[in-house]
Amino acid sequence: MRPVVITVFDSEAGTTSEHNFATSPVRIGRNPLNDLPLPFPFVSGWHAVVRFDDGQAKFFDLGSTNGTLLNGRKIQAGEPVVIGEMLSVTIGKLELRFSRGEMVSSMHQAGYAPPAPVPDPYMPQPPP
Repeated sequence: MRPVVITVFDSEAGTTSEHNFATSPVRIGRNPLNDLPLPFPFVSGWHAVVRFDDGQAKFFDLGSTNGTLLNGRKIQAGEPVVIGEMLSVTIGKLELRFSRGEMVSSMHQAGYAPPAPVPDPYMPQPPP
């Protein structure tokens, strides 16, 4: 699956953090149970969601209290915003930049390691 990369820029603090997601959906909001928790009072508990597959990715505001801006325009609740090569939206003082990462095969997604071989107790083993 082709992952979604979300870069969060805090304009007040001047900090940037990058987050990679290989599975859809990606929930964004103040609640710590979100996939991308943003612990700021201007972010709604369940603010937005990104849904994606190998073909395309879309951002949706979930009817947040303070809204999400795209080029200065408030995104309507449930309005799909296609994430092309790059999409930038604003939530309060945060700029969220969305892009697509390189294709990752299901066998090599982040955190996956093939299991270690287990010796067969019925097969002769080489001496140590």
